[in-house]
Amino acid sequence: MPPFGADVVIWFLGADRDALTYASGPWGRPNGQSEVPPEGQAGPDVRVMSTPTFAIVLDERPGLKALRLVNRLTGDRVELDAVTNSITVQATTELKLQAVGNITIQALAITLNGRPVAASPEPI
Repeated sequence: MPPFGADVVIWFLGADRDALTYASGPWGRPNGQSEVPPEGQAGPDVRVMSTPTFAIVLDERPGLKALRLVNRLTGDRVELDAVTNSITVQATTELKLQAVGNITIQALAITLNGRPVAASPEPI
């Protein structure tokens, strides 16, 4: 949905005044600034939907394929990397996992702050 006051093109389907349709486009920026968000300036294989606070980045560049959800103000991010088949969650202040039930982690190895966690039936 374009913001209030944005330029749009309107037309009527089949000349029916009750079938109004609109198309929005780039709204432009002053002084010749690029309308493309910084995350999308890497080329046509990077698609971005953004607001001043958040960006959803779909990167299809060879060797860099990823989906990123980014807080543009803090740098917090969730990244699904299709090259390494990994998921990264990065929080600048706190990463909170909360569940009404159990939280289960299954992995070949677990590392906390650079230290391996030994597999043991004893509680940590």
